[in-house]
Amino acid sequence: SIDVILILEEKGRAVVTGYKVKATGRRVPPPATLRPFESINLHFEIDTDASAAKVIRAIELSLEKYCSVAAMLKGNVELTYSLTLNGEKIK
Repeated sequence: SIDVILILEEKGRAVVTGYKVKATGRRVPPPATLRPFESINLHFEIDTDASAAKVIRAIELSLEKYCSVAAMLKGNVELTYSLTLNGEKIK
C-alpha cells in the first residue's frame, strides 16, 4: 500500500497526514483441506488534502499497475477496496 502514499505525495503533491489500511478476506469454506482466499477487501482510511478523485485514482493505480501482490492474486482472488477519506466514507 506504500504505492498509494507515493502516488499522492510525489506525483500528486498532496499532504497525507493519516494513513491506515485494514485487510479482510473470505476463505474457501471447510471441508477443503487447503483454504485459499476467495476474496480480499482493502479498506483505506486516509487523511489528506487531495480530492476524493485523486485518492481513488491513486488506489486504483496501485492495485492495477504497481502492486506486485495484487498482480499475483489477479484472476484467483476477488480484490476490492473501500475508502474513508478525512473521516467520511467515500466508497
